[in-house]
Amino acid sequence: MRNRLICLLGLLSLTGHGVFAATQAGVPVAVVEAKELPIFREVQLTGTVTSPQVAMLSAATSGVVMSVLAEAGTRVSVGNTLLTLDAELAQLQLQSATAKVAQVRNALLDAERRLREARVLVPQRSISESAVRDIEAEVESERAALQQAEAEANYRRALLDRHQLKAPFPGVVSKKLVEQGEWIAPGQGAFELVATGDTGSASPPAWWRGGVLASTTTKVKAFLGLLS
Repeated sequence: MRNRLICLLGLLSLTGHGVFAATQAGVPVAVVEAKELPIFREVQLTGTVTSPQVAMLSAATSGVVMSVLAEAGTRVSVGNTLLTLDAELAQLQLQSATAKVAQVRNALLDAERRLREARVLVPQRSISESAVRDIEAEVESERAALQQAEAEANYRRALLDRHQLKAPFPGVVSKKLVEQGEWIAPGQGAFELVATGDTGSASPPAWWRGGVLASTTTKVKAFLGLLS
């Protein structure tokens, strides 16, 4: 019994010596306040994501593709140019139509000037009334010609604008179906555009839906190839 007591006292002495030695060695001790933090869990799921809008884009006019400005996976905004067509002939036609507008407008201004002068000379009987009526008819004819020339110029301008294919809504290009130098026609698909900005819908497996609480915030990452 005495031997056991001596052994026990020896162990206590060694333990106390060890604690004192550790304290003397400067073992760092940190005290922190317990905080409640959210728990994040990443789970790989095999599901489906459906875009709210998918469109096959095509050029509004036919022509040779001069440049392709988007690739599969490119994010675009409304109005971004996706491709351009050779517009040399369309530009020349617009220049001709614009010059025609200027020519007809000058003719109208000249006819209106002569009509004003003729109306001043009528009371002096320096010009016949029939000559005045002829100038009035000429003015009306030039006005109609000006409207026709302006309409032609607007048509050529709109046709020139159609040599660029632009994104109709924000999204991601999922398919590129044309290359530089190819001839394309209206109705021929050039790009497939998948809309972004709306959440769409996701269908994860049933076992995962049962494990998500109503208060849980869920973020979904989808690969482009799985969008439909």
